[in-house]
Amino acid sequence: MLTILRIARIEFQRRASRRAFLLTLLVPVLIVGGIGLILTVTLSSLADAGRGNFAVVDPGGTLSAAVQPGGDAHFQRLADVDAARRALKDGTVKAVFVVTAGPGGTLNAEVQYLDEQPSEDVTDAFQRFASTARLGDLPVTSRLRVVEGATLHYATLEGGRDVDDAGLAAGFIAPIVLGVLFLVSLLGSAQYMLQSVVDEKETRVVEVLVTSVTSDQLMAGKIIGLSAIGLTQLLVWIGGFLIALRVAASRLPALQGVRIAPEFLITGLVLFTLELLLFASLLGAIGAIVSNAKAGSTLSTPIVMLAVLPEFFLPALMIDPQGAISVALSLFPFSAPLALLIRYASGSVPVWQVLLSIGLLIIAVIAALWLAARIFRYGLLRVGQNLRLRDVFQAVRA
Repeated sequence: MLTILRIARIEFQRRASRRAFLLTLLVPVLIVGGIGLILTVTLSSLADAGRGNFAVVDPGGTLSAAVQPGGDAHFQRLADVDAARRALKDGTVKAVFVVTAGPGGTLNAEVQYLDEQPSEDVTDAFQRFASTARLGDLPVTSRLRVVEGATLHYATLEGGRDVDDAGLAAGFIAPIVLGVLFLVSLLGSAQYMLQSVVDEKETRVVEVLVTSVTSDQLMAGKIIGLSAIGLTQLLVWIGGFLIALRVAASRLPALQGVRIAPEFLITGLVLFTLELLLFASLLGAIGAIVSNAKAGSTLSTPIVMLAVLPEFFLPALMIDPQGAISVALSLFPFSAPLALLIRYASGSVPVWQVLLSIGLLIIAVIAALWLAARIFRYGLLRVGQNLRLRDVFQAVRA
């Protein structure tokens, strides 16, 4: 075991010390940080449009009993339209609502502004402001409770998480972003494994290495070391994402509904680690089969596509997270991590399915490690040659 860990450490250090790896590690963080900064500033400016003073002109006194609805928009009553327009031009108010009574007790309002149309948040606030006037017999606090309505919560009876109405849409952000980060890390580290095995075969370094360690130890060490590279990338990227999310949420109320539970992160990292080991093992086996990197890339493409399989069924996963397709993708080892992440965004993933998925992934990893070791050992006898399918079966049976 110590020999395997020593090989893993050497593989990790050799890859991590390269400038290309450091660029791969840090550049995405900087790019995402830059994009996040731009979006935060942009969205923050949009949010500012919903704050401030807004004039209300009510000649008929229809809204005389209305009270401020709370929030960032404040409605100021002015005597007439001319006074309101002067306030609008000198910047005292951002928009003017001219209220008139309609037929059958209905209410009409003409919205006047200079350059920037009031946002939906402002118009919603005005609707609440107007609604409080119709509840004039109630205390102010009671009127505000009525117009605010109920806060909805969504939960399942199958162990799914509970989310509120505001956080339902925002809850899609974290699982989807983390899923994308995982895919990038998985594909990168798996290719490292393929390239490492092929390079050592082409340079015949592997023939020297197996004089000091067994082929099984060499393959296991490579798999662990290069999987650790992928996990390191993922942890750094997740850390950057969480920091960016916290900074953005402090400025944007819409993002305050994004909550990442600790158990979600822990479960995700367990699934991702197992998936990294699975793909590293299989691509290591492909590296032992082929004689050059080009042939290896061709063979690895179908396996890599299995990891992105949930993307092709995204509508089914989102619309029907408890359907047969969603459950099947969650239990299939190659697609399980990403499928579970997408389903988590919908707010309902039964615990038994998560546990079963982890169990199936562990079995798949053990089988892949065994298969990679057998094929690698057989491939050492055929260095410089591509193994045929018959050779692969012979290696497995040997």
